Amino acid sequence: MKKFAGLQKIFEQIDKQNFHQIVVDTTRVDWIKDEANFCLSPNWMSWPHTRLIEVIIMYYDHLRRAGGAPGGERAEHDYQDMEYVLLLSRADGLLTGDKFIKALAKAAFPEKDVFKNLDEVPVDYLR
Repeated sequence: MKKFAGLQKIFEQIDKQNFHQIVVDTTRVDWIKDEANFCLSPNWMSWPHTRLIEVIIMYYDHLRRAGGAPGGERAEHDYQDMEYVLLLSRADGLLTGDKFIKALAKAAFPEKDVFKNLDEVPVDYLR
């Protein structure tokens, strides 16, 4: 997980910004009926969605500058898998064997559970 240690720092940088304005600026205008009250808290789905997209963009930019950015196919795969992390905003836990997605999920939602395999899942989850 050391490889993805920078993800938490990127989340911290983003969380210091005026995130409400970022979400308003990056959301389709026809989805916003009242800009002042749109996406004011993490309870809105657009909030974690935009936050995750921003982190992936910044992370890939960092990798590109360091000379090690994965190709477009991997970026597309990570973007698609980001949707599972987005669902974690409404769930208690996530099961994934993907190291990047596990790191992204733990950085985005440190209070949530992320499991590598079913053997790690407590019995309480299975009921």
